[in-house]
Amino acid sequence: MIVLVAGHVLASSPFFKKILSSMAGLAKSPGQAILLVTVISLIACWINWGFGLVIGALFAKEIAKKVKTVDYRLLIASAYSGFIIWHGGLGGSIPLSIATENHPFANMMGVVPTTETIFSTYNLFIIAVIFLTLPLLNRFMMPKPEDTVTVDPKLLDDEIEVEEVQDKTPAARLENSVTLSMLVGALGVVYLVNHFVTKGFDLNLISST
Repeated sequence: MIVLVAGHVLASSPFFKKILSSMAGLAKSPGQAILLVTVISLIACWINWGFGLVIGALFAKEIAKKVKTVDYRLLIASAYSGFIIWHGGLGGSIPLSIATENHPFANMMGVVPTTETIFSTYNLFIIAVIFLTLPLLNRFMMPKPEDTVTVDPKLLDDEIEVEEVQDKTPAARLENSVTLSMLVGALGVVYLVNHFVTKGFDLNLISST
């Protein structure tokens, strides 16, 4: 749940929404829309499965606003199709688990570094093949114009408006503080930099001491 919620928070932030809206403008035809949303979904899901699920859906929504003739059913399916590579990406639970010291199967197989799983030649080859073939496969599934099901872009507009509260409580001010959010984010970046500088490119579920 934490991974999914964190991925949603990141993907739905104003920063990423602006990026997705700008990238959606690159698609000029239904075919380009299907190819683009599939590639973005693959990239995002390889980085993190929770992030990828949300990014794919939000990006499909932005594309549907701009390419009004795209088949909405196939567009959404393409947005989620990138999920098939998540376990071969940076968020794969098993590769990260067995790369962690004292994991449940350590007495049987020892610790297996991510260089032998996520970043192994065979895994990267499979990921590359999927990156090359999946967008084309989705593109070939496009229905004929007379069979295309579209969506009214007006239905995709965000209708929820946040009511501005004049007298905010201290908790509400902290919750909406940009400064506090930037500080917490900066601390996370500092931790990551320190981790990779001191321990190398060591990915697992629990940092070893």
